[in-house]
Amino acid sequence: MSSFCSFVNHWAAAASAASSSTAAGDRIEQVPVRFDLAALFPPVDVEVTKTFDPPNVETVCRRFAFGGSSIGKLKAMMRRHGIENPTRVEAVLALVCSSAISDSSSRSRPGSAFLTQAVNLRPRLTSPPSITTSSIGNLSSIFAMLIEAGAEMDLVSFVSTIRRVKTEYFETCSAEYSRGEDFRSFIVESTKVFRDAGSSEEVAAAEPRVYISSSWCNFPVYEADFGWGKPVRVTTAAQELKDTIVLLDTKDGDGVEALVCLEEREMAAFQCDKMVLAFADINNQGS
Repeated sequence: MSSFCSFVNHWAAAASAASSSTAAGDRIEQVPVRFDLAALFPPVDVEVTKTFDPPNVETVCRRFAFGGSSIGKLKAMMRRHGIENPTRVEAVLALVCSSAISDSSSRSRPGSAFLTQAVNLRPRLTSPPSITTSSIGNLSSIFAMLIEAGAEMDLVSFVSTIRRVKTEYFETCSAEYSRGEDFRSFIVESTKVFRDAGSSEEVAAAEPRVYISSSWCNFPVYEADFGWGKPVRVTTAAQELKDTIVLLDTKDGDGVEALVCLEEREMAAFQCDKMVLAFADINNQGS
């Protein structure tokens, strides 16, 4: 996502500079996009997403808008239960996942589940110093949170567990990876829990659910201006892979839009969940 935003915003800047030129001889500064990350950190072939094969079922993708005021109430509720300074992403992701898992478990035999979260590693690395926001390439990984079958996982417990797993993950991420081999070792080790669970006969027999989440929040997706103004709304195509959650900023930057893809019968239950109805605007489909 970082590469996408960097490429589009530099492209827009170049287009804007070209359209504002006042003389034929004006020189447009070269767009400082660098396709160098693959050379600094060669791709790592780790079979993570292949560990669990999702069933081929009919899915439905819906958009749920959480306004700034609703998120403020949600965060206030969490603070009253001992969660310090919950972020927008933590609050919304916990609500969506806990509700989805709870609704799923109430309609079938409860089983274990994983929540995987994509992580942008660029802000975490200081070496090599040549890495910038203009460096194009994937510099990301995932951390996985295991939810045991039958475990009590209310909203507050969910946020607490997400924070613990995320903190443990980042503690293993060194700020300095001067060699591609070091980074590869980190990727392999950081996904070990998820991969080991996938190879466990006991876990595999339980057919765990795998919820795949990704946050686009705080990326500059609303900054690109090709000469006719900045975007009114940014979204992505509907997902067809079940149990996926994509979070995006709203235009004002205070709210969060959650694009949720679930099995058809589970979506019917999810969008009637009392917590979802209390904090999300399911009728707001955007402009």
